[in-house]
Amino acid sequence: MFMNSGRYSDVLRNRLKPAIRSKRCGLSSSGVCLQHVNARPHTARHTLKQIQDFKLQVLPRPSYSPDLAPSDFHLFWLLKDALRTRNLRLDEEVKKTVHDWLVQQPNDFSRGIYAFVERWKRCVEHDGDYNED
Repeated sequence: MFMNSGRYSDVLRNRLKPAIRSKRCGLSSSGVCLQHVNARPHTARHTLKQIQDFKLQVLPRPSYSPDLAPSDFHLFWLLKDALRTRNLRLDEEVKKTVHDWLVQQPNDFSRGIYAFVERWKRCVEHDGDYNED
């Protein structure tokens, strides 16, 4: 499916905003940060206005960053590996399986998420230059 600014704005309005509302139990969406790439649908004037109206914050991101891929960082590749052989057909099965997997992770597992934050900061500070640290 082709993603344009209008469709992305619909996702923000019809999926993200209700999800924030339900998970934050009536609290505002201020303090919610978006981490996404600099693709045109994400940076279009219409989208940026909607993000501002929803009081969301967009984390800065260099236009190209080979050492920072949030979709593949820490949690996702481990989770993908754990789910590789599973055949989950219902949303509830997926939710339960992911929840059970998260509960089984060692206590220091969350350090990997914090490592992503630190790596992201270094990447932004270096204007997206490759960073081996």
